[in-house]
Amino acid sequence: MEQENLENKKTTKKQSKVSRFFTVLLLVLIVFMASVLLTSLIMRAKGYFLVSVDGDSMERTIQDDDKLVALKNAKVDYGDIIIVRDVKNYDLIKRAIAFCGDTVEIKDGGVYLNGQLLDEPYALGTTLKETEVTIWQLEDGEVFYLGDNRENSADSRLYGVCTIDNVAGVICEWSLTLRPFNNFIFGLFS
Repeated sequence: MEQENLENKKTTKKQSKVSRFFTVLLLVLIVFMASVLLTSLIMRAKGYFLVSVDGDSMERTIQDDDKLVALKNAKVDYGDIIIVRDVKNYDLIKRAIAFCGDTVEIKDGGVYLNGQLLDEPYALGTTLKETEVTIWQLEDGEVFYLGDNRENSADSRLYGVCTIDNVAGVICEWSLTLRPFNNFIFGLFS
C-alpha cells in the first residue's frame, strides 16, 4: 500500500512538472505573439509597412520572397531602395539612381550619372540598354530607378522615369540587415 502511494506521488510530480513546462511555454508564446502584434501596430501607426519581394530583379541585395520593412513618405536619396508604384498599382522594388536635374547615360555596360561612372558594388551583371534611349535628362519631380540584377530587371530602362509621387516608400536599411529574422517572423504569419 505504501509503495502504491509512493508511485502515485512520483507520477503526480512528473505530471505536475510536465504541466508547469507547458504552462510556461504557452505563456512565453502568448507574450511573444502579443509583442509582435503590438510592435506591428506601433510600426504601422508610424508609417512603416511590410513588403514581400516577388522576383529576382534586386538579386544580390534582396532575394525573391524576402520580407522587408519600408517607410512611407520618407525622403528618397541616391542609392536608396524604393517601392515604385506603377500605373497598374503594382509595386516594383528598385534602387533610386537619379533625380531632378541629373543626367543618366547607359553605355559600355555601365551607368553614368552626370558624366561620372557609378561605382555599384551591389549591381549584378552588366547594365544593358533595354530601349533605343540611352540618355535620360531628369526634370522636376522625376526619379530614375534600376534593379540591382541589371540583366533581369524591368525598370526605368523599360518603363521610363517615375515621379516622386509614385514612390510609395523607402526600404529601411535595418530591415535589410535583419532580413533572415524578418523572413522567419513574418513567414510565421503568412
